[in-house]
Amino acid sequence: EMGADVLSGLVDLYLQQSQSEVKLISDFIQKGDFESLRKTVHSLKGSSYNTGAQKMGDLCLAIEKSLKENDLQSLSNLANALPDVLDQTRQALDKLINSLA
Repeated sequence: EMGADVLSGLVDLYLQQSQSEVKLISDFIQKGDFESLRKTVHSLKGSSYNTGAQKMGDLCLAIEKSLKENDLQSLSNLANALPDVLDQTRQALDKLINSLA
């Protein structure tokens, strides 16, 4: 069985990585670097779903869809929601970790 300490470490790692990927996503949109954007969103989607961060994973999925459809307005709106969803995710994961401690 996975201990709370191990889980806490994994969550911290996910949150650090996600924080940096959310910033990169914003930078890539500003630069118009859609290939790097696609890869980063895909990576964030995978790690989010693997960590149980469903809302974050779903948001990344929607961003991927808007990228595929070349819908830059939706892309921008969805990407702008990433920091808030990351905060909600952090709070939910912290609550989970604290309930196990």
